Amino acid sequence: AAALTMVATVAMAAVLAMYPNVYVDVAALSAPFVVGREGYLRYLRQLVEDGFGKRILFGTDFPSEVDRGVRLILEAGFLSAEQKSDILCGNAVRFLKLEASVCAVSPPPVGLQR
Repeated sequence: AAALTMVATVAMAAVLAMYPNVYVDVAALSAPFVVGREGYLRYLRQLVEDGFGKRILFGTDFPSEVDRGVRLILEAGFLSAEQKSDILCGNAVRFLKLEASVCAVSPPPVGLQR
């Protein structure tokens, strides 16, 4: 799995370097059956170290893995608070040209609170 993760990282970094309008969604990789925790964090770290932190998105294409994926990003010690915020919302706001207020944390609606 480590070799596969490295090949995927190199390939994605090459695409990002060649095409400045391309972003990468890392949500699917957070699923344990894809590359595993260490592979996911290695992939994420390398893309950030390569200078692509402002082009990493966390989508919801694997809804069963959202909690796990968000937790992995929040617990990644190599990411700054700003990088975590960008990956989880800020980069999508810029890419989709949304109002920054969509990233504001608000309590869940009544009835949906835990």
